[in-house]
Formats: sequence, structure tokens, C-alpha cells
Amino acid sequence: MTYSISRPQTFGGLVPQKILVLSTQARMYIVAACAFLVILQSSLSDGFSSMWIALAAVLAALLTEALICLVTGRRTIYDGSVVVTALVLAMLLPNRIHPGFAVFGAVFAIAVVRYPSGGLGANWLNPALGGALAVRFSWSKLWQASLEMAPLDPVSYTPAVSGISTSAEAVSEFLNERIFTLFDVRLSPTYVDLFSLPSAGIIADRGVFALIVGSVVIVSCVTFRMWMPFLYLAAYLFLARIAGAGVQTGEASGDMLYALCSGGTLVTAFYLLSDPVTGPKSNTGSVVYVLAAAVLTFVLRFLKMEFYGAFFAVVLLNAALSILRVAERKILYEKRGSEKRRLW
Repeated sequence: MTYSISRPQTFGGLVPQKILVLSTQARMYIVAACAFLVILQSSLSDGFSSMWIALAAVLAALLTEALICLVTGRRTIYDGSVVVTALVLAMLLPNRIHPGFAVFGAVFAIAVVRYPSGGLGANWLNPALGGALAVRFSWSKLWQASLEMAPLDPVSYTPAVSGISTSAEAVSEFLNERIFTLFDVRLSPTYVDLFSLPSAGIIADRGVFALIVGSVVIVSCVTFRMWMPFLYLAAYLFLARIAGAGVQTGEASGDMLYALCSGGTLVTAFYLLSDPVTGPKSNTGSVVYVLAAAVLTFVLRFLKMEFYGAFFAVVLLNAALSILRVAERKILYEKRGSEKRRLW
């Protein structure tokens, strides 16, 4: 593993962003390994359908990148970013969709989203998210059909839903007898299934347990501002809870655990919002960015009934990022820098 140590660039006494000691290649392969664990968990309960989708996405992305490198003379195929894009794209796709759609999404992510804006470090939108949304809007009926068999239906979810797995019943019974009985509470088997969803869904939601484990690694080793995912989740779950107070059933019931483990919430927090390329450069801007993402996610999912509202929240914020960066430059760097120089 190689390391690169650099001195942070300052402007007016301010440090725009934190510089990590891990090289770009090392960070990319750490994220790729964490994403692969999520896909592996999902594959174990769907006959390895998730793995075929991921394999198709990786091969298509590598081939597209290789052709672009051949034409442009670049060597970015070796830094691992293409593999990360493909694996994150796979996590955003339904586990029952045909691998051919993953190929389309990967080609779109690399050739249409990533390179026209300058390639790695210059894209305005997360390429994996762009590829996933291209698949969804190009074949919306097929996308929806691949999710229709989910017993944890996003509209009529209740803790008493039928179709839970036998393993979830065994785990919940063990926890209830050994741990939760001390607190005089009981855990429904449905909640255990949230961490290893046995039904159809996007791959990220079917591998929540591995996603949480990988997220700990990402926050510890890769993320520029490790507090960003947690601030987003705290604000989003707070809104979900207070809005659902008094509601007994349905998605608007204020069930924070369900809101956390479904709808692509975790993959948004730890993989999409934490992307330093498509995020603000200052801590203040990051706070505004994350809180706006939480509010938009809540509005789109719970008020506008878009189950994957978190993805659209990221797209909207990425589109408005140039405005936020102009404000950062004028308010945080230029204005404060000139004031500091006057003091001296």
C-alpha cells in the first residue's frame, strides 16, 4: 500500500478540505471491497443473481474505460475508480433485474456521466447514481416489476407483515429470550429481515448488515469528513420520527429503523453523500449540503411517496452544487481571507 503526504493548501488562513494520507488507489480499493461485501450478502439469498449483476457492471465499466483510455491516452483504468463506480452502481440496482441493464448503466455512467465533464475528480454527478437512474427511467416498468414481489412493501409495511424468513424468526426469538427480555421489550422478526432482506429489492437494501460493517471501514479510512453521514442520518431520522408521531401503520408511522434500513438510505449516506468530488469543499458548506439532503430525502420519500427519494435528493443537490461552491468561495474564503489580512 502506498501513501502520499501533502501539505493542505490554505486561503486566508482557512483549510478548504482535509487531506488524507491514503493514496487515491488505496481508498478506491477499500471502497470496492466494502461494496463487494454488500453484493455478496445479497447474493447468498437470491441464487447469486446480485453477483451476476455486479460482474456485468464491472466488466462493462472496465471495457468502456479501456476504450476511452485507448483513445485519450489516459491510464485511469488502474486507479480502481472504475471498479468502485461499477460496484456502487450494482448496489443501486434491483437484484432481480437482468444483467444486461447493468451493462447499459455502467456504460452510461462511464461514457456519459464521468468523462464529458473531465473524468475522475471533475464529474458533477456521482457516475454510479447517474447510471442507475438512467436504467430506471429508460425501463421504468421493468424496474418496478423487479421490485413487486417484496413482502416488505414500501406502501403498506407493518411489523406484522407475513412472509418473513425462518432465520429471522430464530434470530429474533434468541434476542428476545436472551437480551430484550431484560428490558421488557420484544423484537419483531420483520426487523431482523431488514438487515438481510430475503425479498426483492435494490442490492444495497438486501445487504444492510454488510453495508453497516463496510460503512464503519469507509468512515474510518476513506471519508473526508466522517461526521457527514451521521449528521445526514440523524436529521433525516428525526424528521421521519416527528412526522410519524401518532401514526400506527404504513411508511409514515415514524418507524426510524425501517426508514434507516430501506429506501437506499444507508448507501446514500456512506457512498453518495460522502463523495468528495460531488460535495462542498468547506465544513460549513458540508453542513448545509447534508442538512438539505436530509430534508429533501424526507420530503420526497414521505410526502411525495418516492420510496428512493434519497437518490433524487442527491441528484438535486449535485445540480445545485456550483451555486453552493460560489457561495463558499465568496463568503468563506475571499471575504474571511481579506478580513484576516486587514487584522494583520
